[in-house]
Formats: sequence, structure tokens, C-alpha cells
Amino acid sequence: MRRRRRDPSTILKEILDKIDEESGKALKNDLKAGVFGGNEDQFRRWVVKFCIDKNQLIREEREGKITVYVKTEHGENWHRLLCEDERFRTNRVIYALSGRKLRFL
Repeated sequence: MRRRRRDPSTILKEILDKIDEESGKALKNDLKAGVFGGNEDQFRRWVVKFCIDKNQLIREEREGKITVYVKTEHGENWHRLLCEDERFRTNRVIYALSGRKLRFL
């Protein structure tokens, strides 16, 4: 059974929540399995292209041979807004993230 399409704000909140669940440092497999159901393309699109490259909401850190993902200060602020204000989650700024047109926040 297919999952219902999630709002972009919900996906972003799930990514940031997953990092918090893992004591502030999430592995790639934790994010892929927990948020994207193991889909590598979705992981790359959201985490690498959008959260890291465009908006710097999270950053990659190397710990030996392991790469972990950590929220930045900018990511903390966005996470706080997504958690506290339901109206913000439906705002057009967040809604514009859907489709292939991921935009700057």
C-alpha cells in the first residue's frame, strides 16, 4: 500500500526530529530508513541537495570512517518554528518546497 503524499513541512520536520532522536547525530541509514523508507533518491534530494547544499539546515561531519548529520543553528531555528506554530507549517514558504522546485528558505 502506498503512503499518502506528505507535505514538505512534514518531511522537513521528520528529518529534524530524527536527528534529535539520535542524540543530535543521525547516520545516513537512520535518516533513510526512518524518514524516506530506504529511498536513496529521496534522501539525496532532501538531505543533500536541499538541507545541506541550499539552506544549510544540517551539516555532514566525519567521525573516523562514519558520516553523521547534525543540525546547524539555522536548522534549530526552523525546527523550533515547525514544532511550535501550526500556521507556519502550512505557510506558502514551506509549501513551495514540494515537487522538483525546492527553493531557498
